[in-house]
Amino acid sequence: MKINNSPITDFLQFALKQKLAAVLILSVLLVFALSRIGGLNISVNMEDFFVSSDPVLKNNEEFEKLFKNSDFIGVLVESSDVFDRETLELIHRVGSILRNEVPLAGSLISLTELENFPLGGNTLRFEGDSLLSTDSEIREIRELYNTIPSIGGTLFSQNGKEAWIILQLLPYTDEWDQFSIGEEAYRILSGINSGNIRLTGTGVPIYAYRKQTEMMYDLMKVLIMGTLVALLLSTLIIRSFRGVAGAILIIIISVLIVFGFQGLRHTTIDSAFISVPILLTMGVSIGYTVHITRFFRLYYRKTGKRHDAVLYAVQESGRPILFTAFTTIAALLSFTFVEIRPIQWVGLTSALSIAAVCILTLIYYPLLLSLGKDRELSDEKDSAARFEKAMERTSRFAEKHTVPIIIFFITSVIISLFGLMRLEVDFNGIKMMGDRLNHMKDHIHIIQSDIASGETLEVIIQLGKDQFKTRENLLKLESLELKLQESPLVKETHSLAEAIKEFNYLRYNRNQDQYIVPEKDSLIRGLLLYYQRVAPESISPWIDNDYGTARIFVQLNDFSSLEIEKLLSSTEELVKESFTEDARFYMSGSSYQMAIMNQYITRGLVKSVLTASALIALLLIILFRSFKIGIIAMIPNIYPLLICGAIMGYGGIPMEFVTMTIAPMIMGLAVDDTIHFISHIRKDLKITGNPQMSIDFTFRTVGTAITETTVILCLTFLVFLASDVNSIRNMGILSASGMAAAYLADIFITPLLIKYFYRKKIK
Repeated sequence: MKINNSPITDFLQFALKQKLAAVLILSVLLVFALSRIGGLNISVNMEDFFVSSDPVLKNNEEFEKLFKNSDFIGVLVESSDVFDRETLELIHRVGSILRNEVPLAGSLISLTELENFPLGGNTLRFEGDSLLSTDSEIREIRELYNTIPSIGGTLFSQNGKEAWIILQLLPYTDEWDQFSIGEEAYRILSGINSGNIRLTGTGVPIYAYRKQTEMMYDLMKVLIMGTLVALLLSTLIIRSFRGVAGAILIIIISVLIVFGFQGLRHTTIDSAFISVPILLTMGVSIGYTVHITRFFRLYYRKTGKRHDAVLYAVQESGRPILFTAFTTIAALLSFTFVEIRPIQWVGLTSALSIAAVCILTLIYYPLLLSLGKDRELSDEKDSAARFEKAMERTSRFAEKHTVPIIIFFITSVIISLFGLMRLEVDFNGIKMMGDRLNHMKDHIHIIQSDIASGETLEVIIQLGKDQFKTRENLLKLESLELKLQESPLVKETHSLAEAIKEFNYLRYNRNQDQYIVPEKDSLIRGLLLYYQRVAPESISPWIDNDYGTARIFVQLNDFSSLEIEKLLSSTEELVKESFTEDARFYMSGSSYQMAIMNQYITRGLVKSVLTASALIALLLIILFRSFKIGIIAMIPNIYPLLICGAIMGYGGIPMEFVTMTIAPMIMGLAVDDTIHFISHIRKDLKITGNPQMSIDFTFRTVGTAITETTVILCLTFLVFLASDVNSIRNMGILSASGMAAAYLADIFITPLLIKYFYRKKIK
């Protein structure tokens, strides 16, 4: 055990002499980061997933300019009969409270708020919250409402057990944004005593507020459990107060510094992703410190010299740790090629965290280990020595059972390839989130109701000023609607054509034969002029002020972005068939965003995996100064990707924006063990010239640390199982499985490849 001069050990010698200066520099950084961490913003807004130049955001901006704020606060009312007096009075009271107390309240529509409809006075009468209409009047009004398509089956269900209250919102302001409106509306609804009548609040603002609140609680639960696991693992594996304290401090300081500097830039973070870089930092930090601690103990146990043991530990593990950090960072930075902002954030934040962990591990952790006195030498063997013997026996086992090992791995690869063929890319909100969180339970309940839907699509068609005042174009709009309704994915559609037909139907005293677009343009213009005066809210949602841009609002009954993507493709063809080539159209809405996200996930996965593979392979070739060794080192790191893909394929786990981060991340982490393993085999080969002897020695030294770091990472990722979010739980299972597969490949396949590469030397 000789300590050689190298840039790493020379720098550490300098740092050991300048302990106070090193601590002062770190303290200044930490104080600055803490003062800026409050600048972070948390969001669950889908629009925050897209980069600023994305056409999706431009479509949304154009849509909002024409049709203002499409967000609303909705309340699903459920009772034995929504037309009984108690329920109608509650609907009226809830509507009044929302209109008077919710900021930016716009128009309100419900069974008790239809004054703007030309119904000849046939509406429910109230004085305050008391219903004045008689029972016979209520029955007549119910029959009337059943004959009007925009009320019967829309504002209340055909079985009379469900009803809608819809409060349209005005454009958001600096003071009142989507989140704050949702918080206020949910607080108001939660304070209403509805007795046995069920009220379920919905709408994007309420959903966003509840999701963020519950996701933050879920995040804290996962992080607390992760911290406890990290503390327990540090204690069991490092078995040293200095070591445990050092590992925990590295985790805390790394996270605070990285998040603090992001707070300086007022970075917006999606709550679903915050735990990923933090738990990754925990696992990597403990893993790096384990390697340092392993070699520190090896030297300290034999010499009793603490200072020299620190130098030896950094000499033996410093270079591999640096390169493992580089490869992990390279893999994580491949996320920046994905056109999804939270994925880019995960990649950049995780990469910065790994860099911080690497620096702290190679400088400040050795400083901490160097504190204290030397010890007397002892012949007593500790558990570490016994574990080293166990690892050497594993090496001998692998040597004796080469053929069964090769058969096992080839078989598992073939099975995995079949599983990969079953893998689908599908950004499905319900599958991703699951039904454990309360807001998702309510959300699923809402979309399973008779009068609500889960996803929406906006189809915008632009023809020119006054073009939608003509029968010809309204019939084309109607034809497009009917074609869209043929899709099993479409639940309902609404547009100006539907509104015009209903206006004409009411004009002719609900004559079913007149539920048509009027035959003359003059009649159409007359209807539009009349309703623009008496009920502008019935027109403005479907057409712009110039009557040149029309909107079709499509309600869907499925959350699968895979199916929605097919619908978008067919919608483009239908628009082209229905209108001339001069017509300009675009799409917007949550479903459109999901489908586009699906495409980004597919492209992003390919880009990130290929980029990560190329960067890691290049770094390995540079590290080992050998093309063959670099490629050999890549083989054990492809294997875990196949295993993870097979688990997803056979398990029906879709590829979405959370699970897509696993492949590059696993590659970046798995290659750490490979680098440590091959580096020490090659180093010992220069001394022994015997591959098997070098493999045995590496199993005793590095193999022990690799085993411990794999256990740490697997258990850290399994903490994700404490989450109530499906995609986070899936990430934990897949990441732990991938790391376990990478470990098996490193332990059993890498030695075989090394022996094959050096077979001439063996002979």
